[in-house]
Amino acid sequence: AAAGVVFLVGGSSVEYWWPAVAFGLAVWSYTRRPSWSAAAVAVLACAALWFINRNLWALAALPVLFLASRVDVRVPRLRWAFYAYYPLHLAALWLIRIPMSKAGYLFF
Repeated sequence: AAAGVVFLVGGSSVEYWWPAVAFGLAVWSYTRRPSWSAAAVAVLACAALWFINRNLWALAALPVLFLASRVDVRVPRLRWAFYAYYPLHLAALWLIRIPMSKAGYLFF
């Protein structure tokens, strides 16, 4: 019951609303224990994005994800890379904003 309340309230508070939350839960469930039902919920959640942005391009990512799961690529795990990348990309966006705002683009 509590998870349902979190889903209902949380879905109204995130970008792409309930389809995004449903997709995240379906992918999490699929990675823990692969099943057709979790995959079906993920596909339906991607299709439900149509109600938000009026296109079905999110479904184009699904064949790419399927094919990527069939390729065995060894990627080193860099434990702290995200903690360096995230503030650096925010700083880059902030620096890009300066000449763009002088060119007349509005940023709020």
